[in-house]
Amino acid sequence: MKRNTIISIILFVLFFIFINCLYYCNKKHYIKCDSYSQEYFDWLPYKKGDKIIFSDDTINKVFIVNDYTPDHTDQYEDKVKCGCCEDDISSILLNDSDTLTIILGNIGPNKSCKGPVIFIDINNKQTFIINKKEDLISMQKKNEIESNDFKIVKKKGLVKIKLRNKVWRLKES
Repeated sequence: MKRNTIISIILFVLFFIFINCLYYCNKKHYIKCDSYSQEYFDWLPYKKGDKIIFSDDTINKVFIVNDYTPDHTDQYEDKVKCGCCEDDISSILLNDSDTLTIILGNIGPNKSCKGPVIFIDINNKQTFIINKKEDLISMQKKNEIESNDFKIVKKKGLVKIKLRNKVWRLKES
């Protein structure tokens, strides 16, 4: 009788441990991300509806900010294979003949696993990408992100863009 009682207690304890393990293993655990960096708004200081004028020294092109969307990951599940703290800001500038899509991703101090990226697309044809972390960090320290095809200046936004082999510069008001 004593032996049966001991076996019953052992089985009950093992069952209890098993149930707790199932609960713990199936419970979602989240990793909290840093807050959204205000630095994104410094690099693209636009609002929806803003007019941005570029000039090639002979004519002007007026773009309207059609979309301005910050995106932030507050937290992610620790068991998700591609879980990361990712931040970006995207802006779509439109005029009669052109669409500029600008995406700045992971340029703030967050701990991204994908790394920083600057993406500019013109009319779904011409795409410029900078994604070397060392280059972006160096450029950010100078408050300018620049390639041969575009230039973004902190507190001003896009100040130069190459469209159809012409260089267009932000017209200061």
